[in-house]
Amino acid sequence: METLYSLARIVHITAGTLAFVSGLAAMLAPKGKALHKKVGLVYICSMLTVALTAVLMSLVKTELLTFFVPLSFFTLQLTLGGWRALERKKIRPGSVYQIPMLDWAIVVVSLLAGCVFVGLGVWRWMEGDAVGIVSGIFGLIGVARSVSDIRLFRNIQHGVKLERMEWWLAHMSGMLAAYIATVTAVLVVNGAFLPPLVRWLAPTVIGTAGIIAWSRHYRRKFERA
Repeated sequence: METLYSLARIVHITAGTLAFVSGLAAMLAPKGKALHKKVGLVYICSMLTVALTAVLMSLVKTELLTFFVPLSFFTLQLTLGGWRALERKKIRPGSVYQIPMLDWAIVVVSLLAGCVFVGLGVWRWMEGDAVGIVSGIFGLIGVARSVSDIRLFRNIQHGVKLERMEWWLAHMSGMLAAYIATVTAVLVVNGAFLPPLVRWLAPTVIGTAGIIAWSRHYRRKFERA
């Protein structure tokens, strides 16, 4: 079992490094071009590998289950949600569109994982573990995103007109949020000089503020178009 854990850890670290590099490359590459699509695919595959190897390591070392597994589902929610948003590009304004079962499965599993994450966070905090606060915050973010996606899917299936370029905004915000998770992992491992809560939450606070400002900028830009 130790050998399995060691192999999973090596793959996990390798995939995490690749995700960090390819995610940055995707952000800098011209959107919609071949380079962006190629490095974006590498990023998605790397993030999926990171999440799945985290679950595998948790199954070997069960003390990691209470954090790694929910965090993996949270990362998958952001990555897969951002990727699947591209499917909504083909929706005509005001038309009725049936959301694929894959998208429903992603959002429902993410909602359940978020609820578990919140519960684990409360439990760890009551046990005196300050990192439980981190679990609770990530869980609440996951639940909020899931509820928002469920409302969006219902509106789409009832033919409610979406905001301009909704799919593009959802794709970019999902991918950027997933990249925040990657940066967080790097900071947690390499930022021992910082307090634990700063390492865990600083990327989320700064990154979320950046995503909100970025989204508002492009919404205004699309409205003027």
